Amino acid sequence: MGKLKTYSAIFGTFVKFFPKPILNRMEKYVFYENPDNLPEETADIAFVFGAEQDRWRVEKAVELYKASRVKKILISGGVSPYNQGEAPEADYLSSLALSLGVKEQDLFTERRASSSEENVEFSLRLLRAMKYDIDKMSFVAISSDFHLKRCVALLEKYLQKEVPYHAAAEHPTATREKWRDSAVGRFLILKEVFRLRNIKKSAI
Repeated sequence: MGKLKTYSAIFGTFVKFFPKPILNRMEKYVFYENPDNLPEETADIAFVFGAEQDRWRVEKAVELYKASRVKKILISGGVSPYNQGEAPEADYLSSLALSLGVKEQDLFTERRASSSEENVEFSLRLLRAMKYDIDKMSFVAISSDFHLKRCVALLEKYLQKEVPYHAAAEHPTATREKWRDSAVGRFLILKEVFRLRNIKKSAI
């Protein structure tokens, strides 16, 4: 978390002095109006974008799994620049999912991704290797609410089709209601604005 604290102290403080109209546009650009959009029928896979110790994303996926809103859970996450340790994020998160009652046969784990784009690329490669027809599968993207639009955009980029379903897990600081109140929240939203713009530009 050292890098996150350092970047937050610098850029989060900078964002604090942005005019309110700019902050409003940033917020509208990053966050969904409706953080949860689920299919009427049970979806094939809850696609959990990993982040170290972000148990709330897994808890959201397990909630949908136990409610029969998704059939299986896929957790992706390797060792990112923000990790404190050397173990893949997905190891901890998958162990958590199992402890919360997910059946082992209903859990897929991708352990190499070090970015959100790699989460998608490597996970879809894993599913293909397991002989799943990903073109016919329905996905529910799950991540922290500030990160969710980018996750959906990346899935759509690699699947080459619309991914309408998503579910948000509330982040401790970077929610629509709280992000302006902390340096970490402001930094995460600023970073998300630029990364989301880059995905949309590359898709043109």
